[in-house]
Amino acid sequence: MLGRKIKKLKNWLQNRHNLQLFRLRLAEDRQKTSLYRAVLISHELSATGAPLMLLAAAEAILADGGPADSLLIVFDKQKRGNDYKPLPVSGEDLKDLSSDWDVEFRHSRENTVQNTHFDKLKDLKDTDYVNFCGTIVYRKKVNVSSPVGMVLNLGLVHGVSEVFVNGQSCGVKWYGRRIHPVSARLKQGENSVEVHVVTVMGNYMKTLKDNKIAQAWTRRQDVVQPAGLVGPVTAYRIKN
Repeated sequence: MLGRKIKKLKNWLQNRHNLQLFRLRLAEDRQKTSLYRAVLISHELSATGAPLMLLAAAEAILADGGPADSLLIVFDKQKRGNDYKPLPVSGEDLKDLSSDWDVEFRHSRENTVQNTHFDKLKDLKDTDYVNFCGTIVYRKKVNVSSPVGMVLNLGLVHGVSEVFVNGQSCGVKWYGRRIHPVSARLKQGENSVEVHVVTVMGNYMKTLKDNKIAQAWTRRQDVVQPAGLVGPVTAYRIKN
């Protein structure tokens, strides 16, 4: 929990550069802020164009942030807008989808394609693919009794991810919680789910011992970098 006391009205930017979640709590002085509302500025969440209002609770404004997330909060006299309601991290009819994935490795430099099967999702640094760079395609069949209100939560992901359900994209994410509404793409019965993850090149570049440029760029990388879809991946139903 990150806590801050508002002593005077000002805009607020909070970001997290690492993979940890965070909660921002801004304590309010009611006499100073009674004429203002806290507005969350987000190109992703405010796609409808309406401002997103942060709800105050127990004399404070609360906002959650995901890994590598940023929150820009503006205090404004704007009174109309939609309440900020991020997708929940869990819900009803929860299914754990972390097991039995077919995985395809499309190498971005060597133009090779390899296929394997993961009984359980894992960080690539703990596998024989530790030095891979490129796009990893995770595939799985998922059965649902009803698509209404379903979301897909990828859990922990190292890289840029895109979700496809029955061949249709459900969005790209590279920061924040990797939670996707998928009800519009799902159908009753069996569904095809793909998760594409694009990795960074650091681990691969470390192996290019004769490449001076690669060694120069990675000389400060003294640990193996995590990569891939780690999860846990879950699907669950939320109420509107």
